Amino acid sequence: MAYSVVRRTRELGIRVALGAEPGRVLRSVMVGAFRMALPGLAIGVLLAIAVGVLLRSLLLGVSPLDPLALAGVALAVAGMVMVGTVVPARRASRVDPAEALRYD
Repeated sequence: MAYSVVRRTRELGIRVALGAEPGRVLRSVMVGAFRMALPGLAIGVLLAIAVGVLLRSLLLGVSPLDPLALAGVALAVAGMVMVGTVVPARRASRVDPAEALRYD
């Protein structure tokens, strides 16, 4: 995500120069990150259910369809996406427009 934001530094700087609020830039970067993460999260939950059903005998004390366990893991992954995105997104929202326009 940090690499993606660095590649968009010029674009984000131009947006700020044209009057975009830093909060709006931050929100844009965060939404983009979650758009990338959600399909992977959905596929991961489906695969976890499928593998859990196949390995039912190895699961001790938890059902392969346990909604609490699946939701917990999904929330943990979403939290990691959020934490991994906040730092580059905050940096992007504070880009100096003049510096971004000179950036190569």
